[in-house]
Amino acid sequence: MNIQLLKRMMAMVAIVAVAGLVGSVSLQAHKGHDHMLRGTLSSVSADKVVVKVVDEKTKQESEKTIAVKPTTKVLKGVPGTAAKISDLATGERVVVNIGEGTEPLSAKEIHIAAASTAGTH
Repeated sequence: MNIQLLKRMMAMVAIVAVAGLVGSVSLQAHKGHDHMLRGTLSSVSADKVVVKVVDEKTKQESEKTIAVKPTTKVLKGVPGTAAKISDLATGERVVVNIGEGTEPLSAKEIHIAAASTAGTH
């Protein structure tokens, strides 16, 4: 076998191996990615919240029902102080971490916007 041909074959094998590693790393980078749902609370109960959301592209409104688990954290303001489900009220703006976003939706965290202070923008 020609040495040049052998070197080319080894180089091709190395390129394919590196491409395979890079491809597998990029696929895993999205695995476990948390999704955030932004909207206004339409309904609140001990075991679920309903959030009114607006699709940014179509401007269509819809409501998403999200289960509240015992492990769900509720935070208020920035950087986020601990709060309770009972602190949630309809009409409040929230950001809900819904994990990977698979149905049925379940909240990992519910972040309540801090109350605005008069005279600030």
